[in-house]
Amino acid sequence: INRAARVQTFNGPIFVKWNFDAPRDTFSKEAQALQKLRATQTVRVPQVLQIGDEVPFLTLEWIEERAPADSARWSR
Repeated sequence: INRAARVQTFNGPIFVKWNFDAPRDTFSKEAQALQKLRATQTVRVPQVLQIGDEVPFLTLEWIEERAPADSARWSR
C-alpha cells in the first residue's frame, strides 16, 4: 500500500505518493497512465510533476475538492 500526503510548498500544495517497497517502475507506469487519461480531456486529471527513480515516489498537481458544477446531473 502506498503512503500519500498533501505537501505545502512555496508554490502551493502538491500531492505526493511513495512506497519504499514498490518496484522501481510502479510510479512511472502510473504517471504514463495518468498522462494518457489526462489527454482524453474527459475528466480532470492531475498533472504529473515528478517521478522518483531511486526512491519510488510520484508528485502530482493538487486538485481541490469541490462540488460538481451541475449537481443535479450527479444525483441520479
